[in-house]
Amino acid sequence: MEEILAKESEDEDNRDVIAFPLVKTLWLWDLQKLQCFYIEDNHDFEWPSMGEIFISECPKLKMFVSTSTKTPKLGGVRMGYKVFQPMVGDLNATIQHIIKQKNLISGPAYQYLGYQSVVDPISTRYYSEHPL
Repeated sequence: MEEILAKESEDEDNRDVIAFPLVKTLWLWDLQKLQCFYIEDNHDFEWPSMGEIFISECPKLKMFVSTSTKTPKLGGVRMGYKVFQPMVGDLNATIQHIIKQKNLISGPAYQYLGYQSVVDPISTRYYSEHPL
């Protein structure tokens, strides 16, 4: 799977916003070929209730969507189980920041996760006490 949403031939070209008002948490997990959530540039996205996004084992992910994404309650992106990256602009900018950091670093501390970010001690304790 390279995209989660894809434009179908009968879709209208003039729709402006795709909204997910009830989504509070989004998991993108073990999607080895995923490059983006949605690649067309004719829609903006709104996630007014999303407070958490978890991304793990999506090595080809380059961006979330190719247009504007509004996530007013989202404080950051959780990569793997223990790494939290605070928002750097919008969701796309944050994901691209994580990818850039991943490409700049090397070393045993980050080889397992592949990302440099802020280790969040609260989630570290939570996930050690509540394994998936």
